[in-house]
Amino acid sequence: MKISLAPGAAINGIRIWGALSTGNRIIGNYIGVAADGVTPQGNTDDGIDLKDATNTDVGGTNAAEANLIAYNGDKGVTLKPGATSARILGNRIFANGGLAIDLDNDGPTANDDTLLTGSANQGMDAPVISVAWLSGSSLTVAGYIGTAPGQTVFSGTRVEIFLSQGPAGVRGEGGILLGVLTAAADGTFGGTFTVSGVSAGDVVSGTATGAYTSEFGVNVAVTP
Repeated sequence: MKISLAPGAAINGIRIWGALSTGNRIIGNYIGVAADGVTPQGNTDDGIDLKDATNTDVGGTNAAEANLIAYNGDKGVTLKPGATSARILGNRIFANGGLAIDLDNDGPTANDDTLLTGSANQGMDAPVISVAWLSGSSLTVAGYIGTAPGQTVFSGTRVEIFLSQGPAGVRGEGGILLGVLTAAADGTFGGTFTVSGVSAGDVVSGTATGAYTSEFGVNVAVTP
């Protein structure tokens, strides 16, 4: 089922609030985009607004589960402060007025090498991409989760790498999912994908998902 709301029809595209809201799945929707998957039809506030809801799935590991979340007036996905928790996987989240994903609804969350009980998504740290190197159709990406390599708390974390938009050095977004990596025991990640539609000078970003998902990391320019 695709949810596509008329322009200005809602403050938020989808809102799930309350401590009794647990185990919900938001999959396969157009949120802020018309049914053609192209025409902007953004909601006036956030695409998805979660508050006190726990164990929500936004998207998933199968391509058909991905949501397209774009052109909304504020954030793509907002997780309000508290125990709010969600796994946010495989989605295209771009061209919203605020961050693609905002934990605690307070702007970019700095990495601190810890998981914080009582913070939205435990304040999960975002991936830091240190290498994005393109050779022909092969894109090599490497980096770490946290403030530096060596953070064992992020061992086994799923890292999704996206073609992003905007300048390097700012928080990214999810234009197109390029590939998935798994963090090693020390929180580092790396690998090579076969890609199309990626050129030197483009920017990539990523999310990290352990029990729950981080914000997007900063954009990094692709080098030849």
